[in-house]
Amino acid sequence: MATTELEESYDSEILGEFSLPESKAFVELAMLIIHIDREVTDIERDEFDAQLASLPFTDPQKERILGPHIARTEKVLEQTLGDPDAVETFIENATDRLQGRSHRKHALELLVALAYADQPQFEESHTYQQIGEAFGFDEDEREEIWETFANT
Repeated sequence: MATTELEESYDSEILGEFSLPESKAFVELAMLIIHIDREVTDIERDEFDAQLASLPFTDPQKERILGPHIARTEKVLEQTLGDPDAVETFIENATDRLQGRSHRKHALELLVALAYADQPQFEESHTYQQIGEAFGFDEDEREEIWETFANT
């Protein structure tokens, strides 16, 4: 993905509109994408950190609110990964908290950026498809978002 396009994604007013429940849900989905292949690279961590920095919180709020949430989510993912039914339930629980088509589309775009931070693996692509479907995007819409970022 081109840096300018990625920067535009972070600077988007949409990410700044995420409520606390939406931000937490986005964090969970982002963590799922980078953990699903059971190998979190430094590049993925950097991308994740850049996305977190764009959420609508001050630094102390991020530390106080999102820090513990990230730790809890890591523990949940340790128990969830490897069980397709548990992953599906995890996705449903998170996607239900992201409201509005524009917020959901923006979340999908950022998840593709995470998948493409390093070479996307099958598991990341498959999980992206599951998340997009849970958000209510049809196959063509999901593919268009994926390909837009894949070709930059």
